[in-house]
Amino acid sequence: MLGRHRKEKLGQYLFFEQWKEIKDYCNNRGIQIVGDIPIYVSFDSADVWAHREIFKLDGEQRPIAVAGVPPDYFSSNGQLWVILCTIGMLSGRPVTPGG
Repeated sequence: MLGRHRKEKLGQYLFFEQWKEIKDYCNNRGIQIVGDIPIYVSFDSADVWAHREIFKLDGEQRPIAVAGVPPDYFSSNGQLWVILCTIGMLSGRPVTPGG
């Protein structure tokens, strides 16, 4: 368990460092990045193909959970995005391929 924890911390640290480098690069050229950057994966992506174990797929490899938002002021029907949820998104625990 400790190995998984350290691996996750390392992944988050590397992401932070790479993100900071990209953000600094943009800011130094007068480009501002505002808000958050959601990282979602499309169902037909290479990521899903290569790491099916971390996505909520049924026995026929179809999505059982996708991202979206409930009905609100902007949309009385809500929004269904064709974006998969990982097991970690639903369980609150980090999930890494092969981990």
